[in-house]
Amino acid sequence: MKGEITTYTELGADFTNVEYYSYFGGAIVSSGMSISTDGNGIPKQICVALDAEKAGADGSEKYGFFVYDSFVAQTKKIIPLINFTDGSEREILSAYFMNSTQMDQFFKYGFYSNPGLSEGDYVTITIKGVDAQGNETGSVEILLADFRDGKEFIMSQWTETDLQALGKVNKISFEIDTHGWVIPNGGSWSICADNITFKAEEEQ
Repeated sequence: MKGEITTYTELGADFTNVEYYSYFGGAIVSSGMSISTDGNGIPKQICVALDAEKAGADGSEKYGFFVYDSFVAQTKKIIPLINFTDGSEREILSAYFMNSTQMDQFFKYGFYSNPGLSEGDYVTITIKGVDAQGNETGSVEILLADFRDGKEFIMSQWTETDLQALGKVNKISFEIDTHGWVIPNGGSWSICADNITFKAEEEQ
């Protein structure tokens, strides 16, 4: 049903998404994988940007896919989140991240009139933690792409990120900073995540 909000729950954490006509936003479990080999055509969105036998960080079939769509965010109030809706707080130790095929193509080739990255451009995502009272607990920044000082780095392999600086959280959100570069496709962006590791409840 178009516009229906769907929630997937695992280990007490909710991953919510909505498909609204041609728009999609939120969090979903995916198994797609492909490589952007040229700048032609519409980039595949819900795919991890790698070339391996299995899609996940540890050779698993599936991974988490987080999508921000400006239209969905405004009309349906759905953004990429990991949310403990029972009000509990958990400490997240680490997670693996990777660019989606869509972002990989945007960085390399751009899309229609929007160019890809050029010298001096870089793109980061800030992961923010929020406690059950709505207070920010901490943040961690990850680098998706870096074309500064002659580099042409694009995160193209699963990369482990320490998330202990977030502290105990009830909710985790993702915010992109393009540092001036214009995201193609109306400002929508995505990132893949896997092996999200929580501290055992008895240890907290």
